[in-house]
Amino acid sequence: EEETITLLLQHESQWTHIFDFPTLRWFDFPWPVLSSSPPTYPPELTFENVSAYMLAPFSLSDRVRTREWV
Repeated sequence: EEETITLLLQHESQWTHIFDFPTLRWFDFPWPVLSSSPPTYPPELTFENVSAYMLAPFSLSDRVRTREWV
């Protein structure tokens, strides 16, 4: 649970800073998968992996609370 919230907060931070990059590469994107390492190629972005990420049982308020706690 804590790892998932940490990952979601990292992704939120990545989206905030992505516009600062002069160029974007595959690994610069916070891909919607519950893994600390991004997918290495597109076929790893499966329906199951993305669904698990999208349906993670944490709301934005949980994320904000965790950010304040950290």
